Amino acid sequence: MHLTEPPIPVQDAAPRGVAQPGSAFGSGPKGRRFKSSRPDPKIRPSTRLEVLVVDDDEATCDLLRDAFDGPFHLSCQSDPRRAAKQVRRGGYHVALLDLRMPGMSGMDLLARIRRVDSDIAVVIITGHPSVDSATASIEQGVAAYIRKPIDVEGLRRTLMRIAREKGILLDSPELLLATVGKNVRDLRVKRGLSLRQLSRRTGLSPSLLSSIERAAASASLSSLLRVSAALGTRLRDLFGTL
Repeated sequence: MHLTEPPIPVQDAAPRGVAQPGSAFGSGPKGRRFKSSRPDPKIRPSTRLEVLVVDDDEATCDLLRDAFDGPFHLSCQSDPRRAAKQVRRGGYHVALLDLRMPGMSGMDLLARIRRVDSDIAVVIITGHPSVDSATASIEQGVAAYIRKPIDVEGLRRTLMRIAREKGILLDSPELLLATVGKNVRDLRVKRGLSLRQLSRRTGLSPSLLSSIERAAASASLSSLLRVSAALGTRLRDLFGTL
């Protein structure tokens, strides 16, 4: 994150990694003051990114709750004095803190949160950006410093970056299998190989290879290593941009 003078843009420069399928994580607590966002039932992520939004402006919470669903689960808290207790109970991956709130500033709340959870990623949001507050945020190790009105897509990229950096799998297992299967088939066809020929190269049965391509079965890491070697590509290329 490069911060010079406000307004400070959101950046998303972290490299994409490969997450193992089948991870399981528990869900975090829900907010107490506002109704939390509910994920689209058609989307079934392996885990959700649990985000606590602390802002005394209900309009901001409503905006973010309506804009984020699927792999993102937002809980809103309007009272910063209660937020640290929510974080202490655990379950949150990210905290979005408004810089100016009655009763406690975002920076003071950040210090309290750091004392109870050193792993949670913190994003500062503010309608009054300044070089001083941006510098102080950097010194406290915040993940991003975002000005209001919030750029929803920019914030989405920031949250996805945070998820990748923490190794949190947000894609559904079905999407993962489909992506790997499509990439295996595309590379096989591109190299002019039949299933039987790829089977001979890898030592895997044609039926297993067919199941992988049709996303009908998951493959072990050792099997995918054999497939990537036989296709002359890197293992991570089979996962595409996931």
